[in-house]
Amino acid sequence: MNNRLFIVCPFSNLEYTLKKRYGQDSLFLSAPAGLVSAQDVHFMEDLKRVITANNISEIYVASEVSNSFILSVINDSYKRDISFLNPVADLKEEFWLERLAGLTPKQQALKMAELMVELSVESLQSLLVSINIEFAQSFTVRGIVLSNEAGFIKELKKMNRYKIAYGL
Repeated sequence: MNNRLFIVCPFSNLEYTLKKRYGQDSLFLSAPAGLVSAQDVHFMEDLKRVITANNISEIYVASEVSNSFILSVINDSYKRDISFLNPVADLKEEFWLERLAGLTPKQQALKMAELMVELSVESLQSLLVSINIEFAQSFTVRGIVLSNEAGFIKELKKMNRYKIAYGL
């Protein structure tokens, strides 16, 4: 078993692509829009259970560029009352001038996917400390942005919300 866990949006259908690249025995945990939230007690319980039961050492947060939630925020067609989309919309508002303004809609979707992964990785790193797993474990937490349409999978090299280590 390869001890990899992928956190994905349940509506992105990334499992086949990720299994093809990282191994058929990869494990998956869903989070709405692929966003990890420290306030989601059920997610934290599931995360702890999966890590403990499967001796997970590598955790990946993955987002697909054409995720319907990302596209609805980019196109302003989402509704603010869908609570798990609010952090996505907040990222758009926070980074509009710095990272999104002037880009094509496809480029904006790519940048939003990157921002979502970065935010989730930061949250996940904090969660791993707080869930107090009973065994000593060294975790590697990484972010991945995929585009099935363009045919790429990119691992983010440095998790920093203000600078991305690669450009497309």
